[in-house]
Amino acid sequence: PSPLTGGSGWVDKVRTVIEVRDGHPYQTSTLDSLAKVLIPSETMLYLMDWRSQPYDVSLPDYSWDASTPAFVAHAHALGFYVMLHTDTTGVSPMSPDFAAVQQYQAKDPLRLQPIGWNWNEPASFPFRYALIDPAASAYRKLFLARVTPAIQTLRPDAIHLDISDSINDGNGPIEGLNFNQGLAQLRRDLLAAFPNLALGGEQTDAMQSPWQDFSQPQPWML
Repeated sequence: PSPLTGGSGWVDKVRTVIEVRDGHPYQTSTLDSLAKVLIPSETMLYLMDWRSQPYDVSLPDYSWDASTPAFVAHAHALGFYVMLHTDTTGVSPMSPDFAAVQQYQAKDPLRLQPIGWNWNEPASFPFRYALIDPAASAYRKLFLARVTPAIQTLRPDAIHLDISDSINDGNGPIEGLNFNQGLAQLRRDLLAAFPNLALGGEQTDAMQSPWQDFSQPQPWML
């Protein structure tokens, strides 16, 4: 682990990460079965679809599925560590939060057109969302406000910050920060609010790694 993050007491113990997805409602009996074949104190469960909304839909809504609290509590009782999936920069244009941060949507540096995940799909496509530049303090405050209730209630050991690699944003610097510096600041903001939280991310780089305990490599980069 990095000495700058919150997971230094247990991160080094983790030998196995299990992705838990497509499980609603979560069944605690699944955990009992896992505990028979794994060492819980060396295992982290990465909950992909813990929210009440489907995966990647209605971001940044981080309200949880009704089965998630009992599942996390039972995992902890068995000795597992738990990481919740979040999206570092995603905001659905159908979200009531979109209007407040739309001006900070990242742009292609050559064409200066807004970019996002599935952005070329129709506006009604539920898995379509904008990539918002975290250099904007308004967005960082929004992300923290939306994810805080889940962290306080579910008490995960870590959160995964998806799409957390650098983007060359055609907007240029915002409040004196570029996109990559904004990602690092978002991590610092999270750790200031939750000093004991470990952070994971999709890929990493020299600017993010001091604040990140886990990195998820992509197959095309291996």
